[in-house]
Amino acid sequence: MTENPNSENESSAFSIAAMGGLLADTSAVVAERVRKEMGETLKLSEDDVAKAGIADGDWGLVSKSKLDEKALLDIYAKASGLPLLDEEEVGDITLFPDLTFDFLNSKQCIPVLWDSSTVVLAIASPYNAGELSLLWKSMFDMDARFLLARRAFIERFLSGLYDNAMTDGENGQDGDSEQALRD
Repeated sequence: MTENPNSENESSAFSIAAMGGLLADTSAVVAERVRKEMGETLKLSEDDVAKAGIADGDWGLVSKSKLDEKALLDIYAKASGLPLLDEEEVGDITLFPDLTFDFLNSKQCIPVLWDSSTVVLAIASPYNAGELSLLWKSMFDMDARFLLARRAFIERFLSGLYDNAMTDGENGQDGDSEQALRD
């Protein structure tokens, strides 16, 4: 009996697909918990509660001053079980290889720690954790773990991180620049 050379890939693809279904279910559960928590603790109208449970709806409530970003993050933490990032403890973060500003900004995440097999991502919303987990597994063969962080913190940190990288490259500190090669 010959061994199927694709059996490992098929098994891996199946487990990723199965995980995707599980993560989608988990996202729906988190969304329902968020709606319930907002309805109970914030005494929102039924209409406002109906808008909750998706990132854009939640942010609509923040923009209407129905709750602040910190309160939203606390609700996310309670509903998802994800820990909060201690912004005071965040030191120097380097750019994660092969990721663009646009990708990280659109996913509202920052890779804060990583090694060869695991990455810890600070995310602004628990709803996309499943998608990010699958992306990191398929793109980098890394398991993803998550912390919740304020959206404003993520946006500010990403801008600063990539602005510094651009400035370093323009000042000739990039090893691939023509000026660096001349020196």
